[in-house]
Amino acid sequence: DRLGRTGEAIASVERALALRPDFDLAWETLGSLRRANGEADAARQAFARALQLLPPGPRADRLRRWLAELDADR
Repeated sequence: DRLGRTGEAIASVERALALRPDFDLAWETLGSLRRANGEADAARQAFARALQLLPPGPRADRLRRWLAELDADR
């Protein structure tokens, strides 16, 4: 947890999602934070939700790669 602030960042993103649950970038950010924090299952869920909200394209492709990496680490 870099400088002890990952937990604070996660809480901030979760507050944003409570206000706007269709905010794909927030779901992607939450997944990245959870992944960095060693929370693979929570990261997987957040990335999957972001992927549901995103149109096809480079960001969606990146999320699919990240999900595949998390699955490979199981």
